[in-house]
Amino acid sequence: MIIYVDESGNLGKQGRYFSVAALVVRRDSKKGKRLKNIVKKFTVQNKLDEIKGKDLTLPERQEILHKLSKKNDHWFGYICLDKEALENKELFNNQAILFNYLFQFIFKKIISQLHRSGELGNEIDDIQIIIDERNIKQGNGKYIEDYLRTKVLSEWDIPFSKIFVSYRNSKTIKLLQIADLASGVIHNRHKTGKTHEYNFLNIKYSIRFPHKILN
Repeated sequence: MIIYVDESGNLGKQGRYFSVAALVVRRDSKKGKRLKNIVKKFTVQNKLDEIKGKDLTLPERQEILHKLSKKNDHWFGYICLDKEALENKELFNNQAILFNYLFQFIFKKIISQLHRSGELGNEIDDIQIIIDERNIKQGNGKYIEDYLRTKVLSEWDIPFSKIFVSYRNSKTIKLLQIADLASGVIHNRHKTGKTHEYNFLNIKYSIRFPHKILN
């Protein structure tokens, strides 16, 4: 099972919100073939190297989101940090630790759902987390692997084998481009309160931190 992750905002003092979105492609979706074709067709038609949500016009984002929403072959989970509401400001002193701390909340929701639904398959299935390499300053691949494994083994009752984290160039991973688009839409929903684009997304789990589970 592969989970594609991207973020929007920053963990510094600029801006109020920081969002981490995770794309989960259903096991029976042929590894996200339809989603990849949507990205491929759009980039070819518009002569783009990749889809970057912040560089698209509103009609362009709506076009892609509408196509994504036509089938239930994927879903999203996300966590949004309200930096103004975070009481322990010392957490901002180490952005990698804060990123990993935030991500573990939504990761637990995601793998719990996958385990309950049977999408993880048997207990020896590996979980791969692919993060846009632009975010490498926010977290460290080996550190977050160890952190999540420790959580699973010591605190969570979720049986599976291994967790692997890698940082990849989104130009070469089409599903990361969808995670990028989703993270931007989610971030804008919290920043502006507008929900039109957000409502296109098939969101199974969302958390506003400090803790408030939205659905």
